[in-house]
Amino acid sequence: MKKTSNYQKSVAKKFKNRFERKPDLGTAREKVEKYNRKNPEAKKDIDSCMKFFKQMRGKKDIKSIELMIHAVNIYYKTRILATYSLAKNISKIKNLNERLKKGDPDLVLKIAKFETKNGKVINFFVFATKFCHGHDQSKYPIYDKYVQTSLSNFQKTYPFFYGKINRIVIKSDFSIYKQILRAFRKKFELVALNDDDLDRYLWSMGNVRAN
Repeated sequence: MKKTSNYQKSVAKKFKNRFERKPDLGTAREKVEKYNRKNPEAKKDIDSCMKFFKQMRGKKDIKSIELMIHAVNIYYKTRILATYSLAKNISKIKNLNERLKKGDPDLVLKIAKFETKNGKVINFFVFATKFCHGHDQSKYPIYDKYVQTSLSNFQKTYPFFYGKINRIVIKSDFSIYKQILRAFRKKFELVALNDDDLDRYLWSMGNVRAN
């Protein structure tokens, strides 16, 4: 069995200590500002991605959808390889644009479920949240493993949600994820933090490499 080094133990302890301080608007904004200083091009990249999605909004042909998938790959590093096949699947979803406009939470799972040629079903949930986010930032918050880590750790220290917060629960129902974020905002009075800044805050807190 591989032993854990003293450095790794130190990093793990420091990471765990992050969640001992109760979240508040001031510290959240400090974290976001620090993130922006360390990643000056990140906001420009995301703004560019959102502008591109705005131009593509309403289009549901395979080529247009594939271009949007490529945009998510580039700006959010989702590493989707079967871009054409996934675009083809998404283009077949009934009332796609109408559901995106309404903010239908079930649409995330519909986009996420991808069946390979071998019949294996893959859940591209993280990608699906980012694809939908490109169409409507307020109705489709982004989900990834770092945000999950933050929410889970804060739940242990300062319980804010009535149910369990884990990947299985969230990836089975996007509406639950939205409830969790609403509960987090309300509990720690972070309503003034916009959606993108909340995402950056939770991402930074959940990433062990982020200071």
